[in-house]
Amino acid sequence: MKRVVVLGGGVSGHTAASYLNKLLGKKHQVTVVTPNKDWNWIPSNIWVGVGQMDKSEVLFDLAAVYKKVGIEYVKAKAVSIHPEGGASHSAPYVVAQGTGDHNLD
Repeated sequence: MKRVVVLGGGVSGHTAASYLNKLLGKKHQVTVVTPNKDWNWIPSNIWVGVGQMDKSEVLFDLAAVYKKVGIEYVKAKAVSIHPEGGASHSAPYVVAQGTGDHNLD
């Protein structure tokens, strides 16, 4: 099993993770690392601005969304990328800081 790490849970990252998860299936792990805890459905923001919707109606909890489809979610900010590995890791890895430090290899 291999792991694909997607940095960022915005429109591009979320889309990439969703497609990768479908294409790779359960043979490989897709992980999204993003400092955001919510997905913002941007097209509906205009309705929040004019008072027709509440902000809570356009935000979705990323942890719940990713858990439902089998994508690993890490609420953290990537601070360094090591595609060649390093002194303590022979494989590529990402260092992320969030509620605790994470090494994603």
